[in-house]
Amino acid sequence: VKHGPVVLSIRAPRGAQLLQADDLSPLHSLPTPYERGSRDIISPALIPTDNMKNRTTQLIWQTFYCTLALVAIIGSVGFYDMKFTGDFYIYFTNISNYLAAGIMFAELIQTARKRGDSFVTVAPRLRFISMLGLVLTFLVFNLLLAGDPARDPALNYKVECLLCHIVLPVMYVIDWLMCYEHGRVRWTWPLLSALYPVVYLVYVFAHAALWRFDSSIMNYAGT
Repeated sequence: VKHGPVVLSIRAPRGAQLLQADDLSPLHSLPTPYERGSRDIISPALIPTDNMKNRTTQLIWQTFYCTLALVAIIGSVGFYDMKFTGDFYIYFTNISNYLAAGIMFAELIQTARKRGDSFVTVAPRLRFISMLGLVLTFLVFNLLLAGDPARDPALNYKVECLLCHIVLPVMYVIDWLMCYEHGRVRWTWPLLSALYPVVYLVYVFAHAALWRFDSSIMNYAGT
């Protein structure tokens, strides 16, 4: 018995369209699993933006900052040296850190009151100005003052000095980068930030004029 070739006939459902060989060519252009993975790694969609708005993370971060700022503020008035520093209000470092601590405390209150996850929105323009003030504090101290031969090196390792000049400025910049929504900074904000040191100089000279330019009121041994 001879058997001929078996021919299978598949009937397509009514309304279905048959694919031609050319119609399958786009399938060859699909990325392989490795290619898809490599593209996903650099995809902006995988950046954890939700973590920047996480309420619990913000509460922990802001509470930690405010705690360290309180330690620094107490030290800036001479508490840890068991003596009151009467010129604490003159230093640019102290003024900048006081301002930043106040803003961060306002952030903490806002975060504690809100229910869901969102970016921080407390006074973004003032926040930007205060941040540049702390950046200036960080740069001037670490590049100029810390290695000054006239300065006692032991002062660089005091708690309030480390916090005000290094730890808190770095944390403040991280807070701006992580917790605030970007793309809203206006071109006038850097110009306003430049006025901050100018206003401080006016304040210093006005204070010196009131004290008849008596340099003894400035205690260089401070922070």
